[in-house]
Amino acid sequence: MLSHHTLDKLEAMGLSAMADGLRQQMEQAGRVVAPTSEDWQSAWLAYENGEADSAGIVDHLSFAIMRRLGLSKGFTNDGHFRAAGFEILF
Repeated sequence: MLSHHTLDKLEAMGLSAMADGLRQQMEQAGRVVAPTSEDWQSAWLAYENGEADSAGIVDHLSFAIMRRLGLSKGFTNDGHFRAAGFEILF
């Protein structure tokens, strides 16, 4: 699964071309996950309530998508994911 969160991190690292190439490949393979209206609503509510150690809206949107998909582990070192109840893998 490739989320907007992953692409955002790559772009922040100055790897925009890599992010775009990865996005294109993953879209063609049907592996890019788009947020639903319910994901957005859940994310904003959690953000407004300061959940997951006051994570940002992008993180909360990732949490909502991961919960919808039944994922419990994330390939990240972002402590907000742990605070939200996910197992982080590095």
